[in-house]
Amino acid sequence: MIANVIAAMGVVLLFAALLHATRLVALTREAISVSRQAAAVMRDPALTDDDKEREVQRGTLALFRLLFLLLLGTAVALLVPLALLWLAGGMGWVGFDATMALFVRWDFLLAATAVGVAAYLVTVRWSRARS
Repeated sequence: MIANVIAAMGVVLLFAALLHATRLVALTREAISVSRQAAAVMRDPALTDDDKEREVQRGTLALFRLLFLLLLGTAVALLVPLALLWLAGGMGWVGFDATMALFVRWDFLLAATAVGVAAYLVTVRWSRARS
């Protein structure tokens, strides 16, 4: 049982680390910014229709690139921890099904949230202290 809890927390922490490493939050912000810029271009009365079309096409290409990066990053952040858990389950180190069942328990979700918030606060303070 304890090995399953440790494995589940490891999956959550690795998922969070991979979210950071793949820059998914920053990419999402960038996609929102590109979308807002495209909307602003469409509302700009000073631009000609050709200028608007050119800018919107540029924004569309940027959004497709961002979509690809977001999908790839999400796949990495989800699949790598689960693949490692599956391998650990296959080697008999943890019970894969038992560990997966932990992810929907309220007490595990509460503990994972508390650990995540604490890790975030420590990281923010550490990065501010280094600046």
